[in-house]
Amino acid sequence: MAAERLAGEVPSKTLFGIGPWLMRSMVLIPILQVIGVALTLRRLGRWRADPASRPSGSRLWGQHILLPLVPNLLAALMLVPMLSKLRGFMKLFAPDYSWIAMVCGSFALVWSLLRTGLVLRALRKP
Repeated sequence: MAAERLAGEVPSKTLFGIGPWLMRSMVLIPILQVIGVALTLRRLGRWRADPASRPSGSRLWGQHILLPLVPNLLAALMLVPMLSKLRGFMKLFAPDYSWIAMVCGSFALVWSLLRTGLVLRALRKP
């Protein structure tokens, strides 16, 4: 498409322009992370206020520890290209992705550890 424009031709229409939509949807990642933090802190507050509402047994590990780790670890996978030899290339040719990957990937990694610790601490208190 860019080569066609440089050659002075009219660019051909694409049926599925998924690239621009993927780039626009990257803004959702930090928004979803903030929503996840708020929901977790709200749930922990409810557990502190009403100890009878705390989960127990196998439901505890599956639903409240392992399941929330999945999206956080998937977001942390965005760091992989930034930790490889592609870092310079990504910073030069995809600066928006590289900043989102560094900020959101690092936050997801730290939050997954912090969240697990907070949940375990809230569930251990009598």
